[in-house]
Formats: sequence, C-alpha cells, structure tokens
Amino acid sequence: MKKKRHTPEEIIKRLREAKGLIAAGKGVEVAVRAIGFSVATYQRWKSRYGGIKKDSLKRLREPEKENARQSLDVSERRACRATIQPRSTQRYHLKRLDKDKALVEEILRLSAKE
Repeated sequence: MKKKRHTPEEIIKRLREAKGLIAAGKGVEVAVRAIGFSVATYQRWKSRYGGIKKDSLKRLREPEKENARQSLDVSERRACRATIQPRSTQRYHLKRLDKDKALVEEILRLSAKE
C-alpha cells in the first residue's frame, strides 16, 4: 500500500482539528484517532508545524523552489565537456603583481603614442 503524503496545508488543518478536540476535553489519543492518524504522527507534525499559520507556509516553500531551480543548473564538469574546455580555465583568476604594474603602465603609455 502506498503511503499518502499530506501537504502542509492539510497537516495544519488536521492539527487544528485535533487541538479543538483536545480542548473539548477528549484525550490526545482519542482525538488523534478520531481524525485518522497516529499519536506519533501527531507529535511529529506538532513539532514541525505546530506554530505555523497558513500564510507562513510561503516562507517554508521558498527553499523548496530554490532547490528545484538548482537541480536544473548544469554542473561545471558537464558545461566544460560540452564546450570542450578544460575545467581549470573556469577556475583561473588573473593575479597581477605590483612589480608588473609599472611595466603595464609603461606599455600602455608607449602604445598610446602610436
């Protein structure tokens, strides 16, 4: 039998129902079984979604969207293989030394004359 995955909205709705039944005087076990899930599930959901409201769920879903976007990104290795470039060319950063600065300025000055 396939497990059913509940959406966060459904979980929050069921937690509110359970909270109402518990407030009405029923025990946790009785209230949770009346709604249709186990006490362990109730405790897990309560720890994860206990103080969350429906409008706060958008912030929870932002990392999911970011992860989905990143999974579509092409890896560096695959991109370099497709463009037939060594991977080291993607990591190279030019380091200019201070001793070369005077030489570069002199070359630029000479090239500007002509």
